[in-house]
Amino acid sequence: MHLVMTLLSLSPPTARPARLADRNLVTDVIWATAAPADRPEHVYARPTEGRLDIALFLLAADPQEAAPRHRPGGVWV
Repeated sequence: MHLVMTLLSLSPPTARPARLADRNLVTDVIWATAAPADRPEHVYARPTEGRLDIALFLLAADPQEAAPRHRPGGVWV
């Protein structure tokens, strides 16, 4: 098994002020919407000034299986 890390950094449009998000709420929403086939293992969210950083760790049998899980159009996009 392989553990694949995907990093996301979300920020609002520059015309809007950024608000700090509740990291527990963000991780709860991700866990609640993930299907067992997505194979999530760990989810971490860290709000910082002006953006929200998220780290997703997905379980995969091999690197080829894991690759489509984190590209545009994949499970988490």
